[in-house]
Amino acid sequence: MTRVTTVALWKGGSGKTATVKNLAAALAWSGRRVLVVDLDPQADASKGLGVIPSDVPATLWHLLEKGDIPVRDAIYENGFGLEQYPNMKPIHVLPSDRRMTEKIQGFTARQTGVIKDILLEVMDDYDNIIIDTPPSDSLITVNAFFASDDVIIPVQAEQEALDGLDAIIESINQIKRGLNPALQINGILPVMVKRVSSNSMDIVNEMHQKYPGMIIEDWIPETAIIGESHRMRRPVIFTEPQSEAAKKYIKVAGRLL
Repeated sequence: MTRVTTVALWKGGSGKTATVKNLAAALAWSGRRVLVVDLDPQADASKGLGVIPSDVPATLWHLLEKGDIPVRDAIYENGFGLEQYPNMKPIHVLPSDRRMTEKIQGFTARQTGVIKDILLEVMDDYDNIIIDTPPSDSLITVNAFFASDDVIIPVQAEQEALDGLDAIIESINQIKRGLNPALQINGILPVMVKRVSSNSMDIVNEMHQKYPGMIIEDWIPETAIIGESHRMRRPVIFTEPQSEAAKKYIKVAGRLL
């Protein structure tokens, strides 16, 4: 049975897209058939997995705008990691593009199920579908929650990011009370944690106190190799597979098996 997981937080620069890319890579490395669905008009997840929206004939925007394009015609395969791990599965990507900004702004409550309808067309092709969302509260994110089994919330270990947690948790709970009663919060994932900073570790401890039982223990450390892997447009588990960050992303991906 396919598991659909949304990665969401209403703050840019939160490590959300890095989480999407590396969880997808870790699952594919373990032999899972993985699709990444990029709902963010910035398309960083698409680009970070080697799919450049301007270089492909169709994106999510085309599916929503045209309505008569088969979903599989907008999904692309990359071969990341196959040279290192011949037994892994290629990652598939349904990319976004900048035109999604206007499309998202025009969404209405009557369109809550459009992303779920798209996924249903290809659901049987995959073991895991991971959805990347814009860093804002919008109806496209509601669409993602409606289509999902669970949500991972990556939170940078700083006070500003922590302050926004209550709002997204309440939004998820609203969807759970109405549109999608089966929706679960898989966990809150601390990211960009500065091990040498007492303030950073204090924030992680505060997360545990405020949200008991919801914090994923395998928090992701702040490290230059994640930024470098982003510039290389490759997941860190392929650029630095022996790094602490790569190993922790693999552990977190185990929650999605």
